[in-house]
Amino acid sequence: MQVKTQSDTSPLFKEGEKPVALLIRCFVDVCYKSTPEDHKELKGHIFCDAPLGILFIYSCAKKHLPWVDLRVLDAEALMFENAFKGMEENWKILIDKIVEMNPEVIGLSQAYYKGGALFHETCARIKAVLPEVIIVGGCNYPSDGVEVCLEDPTVDYVIQSEGEKTFTEFLEKFFMGQDLTGIDGICYRKENGELVVNAKKEYIPDISILPPLDRSVVPMELYGRGRNAIERVEQGARFLTMIASRGCPYQCSFCSNKIFWGRSIKYRSVEDILDEISKLKYKYGARVIGFND
Repeated sequence: MQVKTQSDTSPLFKEGEKPVALLIRCFVDVCYKSTPEDHKELKGHIFCDAPLGILFIYSCAKKHLPWVDLRVLDAEALMFENAFKGMEENWKILIDKIVEMNPEVIGLSQAYYKGGALFHETCARIKAVLPEVIIVGGCNYPSDGVEVCLEDPTVDYVIQSEGEKTFTEFLEKFFMGQDLTGIDGICYRKENGELVVNAKKEYIPDISILPPLDRSVVPMELYGRGRNAIERVEQGARFLTMIASRGCPYQCSFCSNKIFWGRSIKYRSVEDILDEISKLKYKYGARVIGFND
């Protein structure tokens, strides 16, 4: 991997063209082939939730980098639709969609440690068909397992912790051919194998400054359906999620919240929270709203 330094400052795209960047939420679990008749029942046992982290990053980068063609692909939603076809067919659908978009940069999110192997398999399958694409890992698994992730030669960079500001800065500097080495929260390996970790120093102090989530780029009709705790109370209830704050002052040993978001709590404004509740209820038909704080 060739890390961009200050000596190379030429833009990586032609005037009048929009460079393409893609944000992907990875598969979390494998699926097994069944019959088409099982499809309805399978969807009843799988819960599909909107990828809030990716949507925050997308909405922020879109606002600040209108000259970048930024796209979102949710592999979990894809599997929700196609689980009965089996894992290999789901891989094919995912990779075909990525190849069709032909991005120069991919931000790849994996929230769960149990999905680590699928994260790396996704990277390998992408690089097999798009060897020049730059893959940037993010969310809990890559963030907490930087050294392990970057032992994989198909992973070019990892962003630790909060991603809106870091990924937006990364895209801007990468596409403008500028130095990437000093970006807060960026991690990579030099050509000699030395690990570089720019540990997160600055968190967004007031998350109300983030733009409203643009949910139009994901299949909202699929989210909030399937198996969830609310089903025990009201069968078929549309269960959608949002956040009202980030961070936690406590140090529970089983939780990565304090590491990922920091130990100070950042709240959204009351107006922002009420606006999003209203949108989830009236635009997307939520019967129950869960707070992923």
